[in-house]
Amino acid sequence: MRFLLELRQLFQDMRNGMTLFQMLATGSAINFRPLHVLDALEAFSNLNNHHIEFRIKFVHEAGSRVAFGNRYEEEYLFEIQRNMQVALSLYMDGEPIRKAGNNIGRNGDVINVNGAPVTTLEPINDTLLSLGNTLYIGPFRNAINAGAKTDYLDIQIGQSFITQFRELKTGNSKKSNTDISRLTDDIRKVFQFDSLDITPTADNLSLHLTVNGKPYKQHEVGSGLAHFVIVLANAALKNPKWILIDEPELNLHPALQLDFLTTLGKYAEEGVWFSSHSIGLARSAAPKVYSVVRMGEGDSVIRPLAGTPSLAEFLGEMSFSSHKELGFEKILLVEGPTEVPTIQQFLRMLGKDRWILLLPLHGHMPKAEELEEIFRISTDIAALIDSERPSAGATLGQDRQDFLALCSNKGLKCHVLERRAIENYFPDSVVKRTFGDAFRALTAYERLSEANPHWSKSQNWKMAADMTFGEIRGTDLGQFLDTL
Repeated sequence: MRFLLELRQLFQDMRNGMTLFQMLATGSAINFRPLHVLDALEAFSNLNNHHIEFRIKFVHEAGSRVAFGNRYEEEYLFEIQRNMQVALSLYMDGEPIRKAGNNIGRNGDVINVNGAPVTTLEPINDTLLSLGNTLYIGPFRNAINAGAKTDYLDIQIGQSFITQFRELKTGNSKKSNTDISRLTDDIRKVFQFDSLDITPTADNLSLHLTVNGKPYKQHEVGSGLAHFVIVLANAALKNPKWILIDEPELNLHPALQLDFLTTLGKYAEEGVWFSSHSIGLARSAAPKVYSVVRMGEGDSVIRPLAGTPSLAEFLGEMSFSSHKELGFEKILLVEGPTEVPTIQQFLRMLGKDRWILLLPLHGHMPKAEELEEIFRISTDIAALIDSERPSAGATLGQDRQDFLALCSNKGLKCHVLERRAIENYFPDSVVKRTFGDAFRALTAYERLSEANPHWSKSQNWKMAADMTFGEIRGTDLGQFLDTL
C-alpha cells in the first residue's frame, strides 16, 4: 500500500497518451519524486543499491474490443532508477516492441508497429487512472484533537479537519452537504442509534454529537466513533477509486470491524484494500487474501493465503468465543465472502446483524465431519446457499443435494435459494440506481457473466445497502432471513 501511495504521482503523470507513446517508442525517461517521503531514496531498499522494477500485465482474448487478431499478452515494464528517472518498455507475447527494424507509430490510443495496429493504450490508461486515484489511511486516524496539524498522509486531522467538516456540512456546496448527511446516517445505522447529529464545537477544536436526542462531546463517545467520522469524512471528500487502509480493526469493538469495512467500501468507486493482523477479519471480509512471509533479511514473499481451513479452524480464527460474549448467538453459513457484506446489509435492516455471525463456505459444501466440529462450538447454526439452477425446477448439483440432506439429518436449518444466486434477487431499479442505466437486473436463472454489461459479484453488497428490506421481503430469500 505504501508503494501505491508513494508512486501515485507517477501514475498520474504517466496517464497521458503522448507521454506513454514517447516513452514506449523512443525509450525516453521522465522524472519522478515519490509522495510522503522526506528523502526520495526512502522509496528504495536500504539493503542494496538496486532500482525499482514492476510490471503490469494484460491478457487480451481474441475477439475482445481491444484485441487485434488472435489472443495476446502484453506486459508493461516500469524501471525507476535511484536518480528518479523512470523508463517504460512494452512486451507483446514476451517480445519487446522497441527493437531494431521496428517503426512504432500512434493513431490516437492505438499503437502501430511497422504500420500494423498491435494494441491500444486504453487498458494501461484506465489502470493508471485507477492507481493514481487512491486514498491511503494510516493506523493513526482518531486524532481529531491534534492541534492545528493539517494532515496525516492522505487524511486531514486536527483543527483543519474540524474546519473542513464545518465547511462540508454547512457550506454552499449542496453535494458536500448531502455527503455529510449520508455519512452521518451511515454511522447512525452502524452504531444502531435512533438519531445522530455531528457538528463542530463553537471553538472549532472538537466535535459535538447529539445521540438519540442527548448531547455528547467527542471525548465522551470514545475513539471508535471518532475513527468512523474522520475516515468516512475524508473518504467522502476525496471520492477515490481505491481506499487503502492499514489495520482497519484498530480502536474498534470486534462487532464493528466488518461493519466499518463494508461502510467504508461505499465511499470507494472500485474497492477497499486493507492490511490486517486479524486473519479471521481478512477471510470473512475479502474475496482475495494474501499473506506476506518473511524469508530472510530484506527478503519477503507475497502469495495467496493458503486454502480455506476447516469451519472449526475458521471459527477459531474469527474468535467466535469472544463474539459470543459480545452477544452473537447464531452462526449463519453463507456461500462465500462476497455474500458476507451482502447478507449483513439485509440482517442490519432486521436488527439481527449483531447476533448472527456470518461464516463463508467459499463455495465448499461441508461434509459430516466438518459440521460435527462446529456443532461442538455452537449448536445454533443455519445455512443459506445458492441453487446454481440454470432453469426453474432444475436438479441441484450433487454436492448441494448431499449438503441439504446432511443438514436435514443434523437438524440444521438450511435454505437453498429458489433463484440461481444472490445477485438474481436485485430489482432493476436498484441495479440502475447503483451502476447506471446501461445495467439491468438479471432474470431468475441467468448467470451474472451473461449480462452485458455486468457488475462484479463483490459489488452485490452495494445494491443491498441501497435497498429496503421490503424490496426482498416477498421473496424466499427475504422470508428465510425474516425467520432467523
